[in-house]
Amino acid sequence: MYQDQNLEPGGAYLLTWNPKKYELNLPYYVKHRDELDEWATGNTKYMQSGAPFFFLRQGPDHPGVIGWGQIRSQVRQQKHWDPAKARAKNRSNEVSVSLDFLTMPDDPRAIPRSALRADRKTMDGNWDAEASGTRLTARVAEGVRRMLIERRVKVPELDALPDVTQRSTPYFLEGAAKQVLTTRHERSKNARKACIDYYGCICMACGFDFGLHYGPEADGMIDVHHLNPISQVSESANVDPIKDLVPLCANCHRVTHLNGRAAIPLPMKDLRRMIRKYGARF
Repeated sequence: MYQDQNLEPGGAYLLTWNPKKYELNLPYYVKHRDELDEWATGNTKYMQSGAPFFFLRQGPDHPGVIGWGQIRSQVRQQKHWDPAKARAKNRSNEVSVSLDFLTMPDDPRAIPRSALRADRKTMDGNWDAEASGTRLTARVAEGVRRMLIERRVKVPELDALPDVTQRSTPYFLEGAAKQVLTTRHERSKNARKACIDYYGCICMACGFDFGLHYGPEADGMIDVHHLNPISQVSESANVDPIKDLVPLCANCHRVTHLNGRAAIPLPMKDLRRMIRKYGARF
């Protein structure tokens, strides 16, 4: 999980909405808030999944906090919510959300922007923010929480929400191009075809049939396993497609090479014995 080092423990994000810029059927979503499950994050590209947010309504008419919830994903790019920008092939940063509370701006439970600016704990928040993604300090977030509780809105302690705890799982970089010198042993397409023509596209170890399991789109999918690995042959050799080759599903093929591609593969009788013993038969 991404750790937002700029978000204090107990802090929160602001997700903003300006009715003049984006039309939202708020009365509908007040009744069906589970259906409001994603929101644009403006220029913010990184948010911490599980962190709390407050939903801030902007504009001249009843601006203020009208909801709260949790971030449920990392930020992703998708088709822009603005039709004109979408036609221009622009992308929008979006995040999945879950709303625990949402109300109309004239509801007494909503917190007016004037009250947020006047309160000692919340006055330092950026209540004029137009774009989503603003981070609130733990002090400001706690002030908003307290004001909601005073308005009879249930809000747990923000640093105790599920999934908010900072995790230590690292990220690993992949995908860099790397040039390597390798030896590739040529395989005969004709030998593969002759093997399948004889045995069919069914795993000879477990009986798995891709076509039966996944439908006609997967019909004919099967690996062909060399009983005597050609990687151990230094030069070309004749291959008997019936005696030297056997169709295997991807799982069984992987198990035959448990000890690595360079090692002698697991004999078919041992593979079948394992399947019979542990009952993993399709």
